[in-house]
Amino acid sequence: MTAITKDAQAIIKIDRLVEECTKLDPVEERQLAEDGIAWEIDTWSEYSGPAKKLLVGNQPGTNQLN
Repeated sequence: MTAITKDAQAIIKIDRLVEECTKLDPVEERQLAEDGIAWEIDTWSEYSGPAKKLLVGNQPGTNQLN
């Protein structure tokens, strides 16, 4: 059995990660993230006021907060 260097092992792991990431659906991932944010805002009521103000009017596909 040949010894694989740590660098080679890291490259193999990165290659596998890249391969798996190509299987992700960006639209679905964004929706899951937004659902999570909405849940967290509702759960942390003391922060929900300022956070909701930041999210109101934030359109998908933009990086601007209103």
